Amino acid sequence: MSRPVLIVGGGPAGLSAAQSLASAGQAVVLVDKADSLGGAPIQSGYARLVPSGEWARDAIGGMVDRVKANELVDVRVSTVVNRFEGEAGDFTATLSDGTDVKAGRIETLYDPKRAITSGPGYEKPRVLVTTSPAAGGKE
Repeated sequence: MSRPVLIVGGGPAGLSAAQSLASAGQAVVLVDKADSLGGAPIQSGYARLVPSGEWARDAIGGMVDRVKANELVDVRVSTVVNRFEGEAGDFTATLSDGTDVKAGRIETLYDPKRAITSGPGYEKPRVLVTTSPAAGGKE
């Protein structure tokens, strides 16, 4: 069995990535520093989304519900990544709740300066460490 993908950021991009990966049979650990998922559209109380005109709470709330209901997604709110180490395909992330997550990939779908406190490449602004071919491998 492959290691889970660790997704940092539970906003629309993180929710979409978690749902897509889980739908393909990939286990996911989704971490967000806020006490609820949904990101700015939910937490800042956006009214409508552009260009669809959908109510943010309906559109993003549905994504949150689908991710929470998926048994392949382990949701951790009020949690940040304190440290990560390793290399592509074999990462260990230490979370603020004291647990270690062994992940094959880490996707930061948020500003990593706010979500991750140390690790390879942390000194670089907007670092993305991944093995995802779509992201071009490890930056």
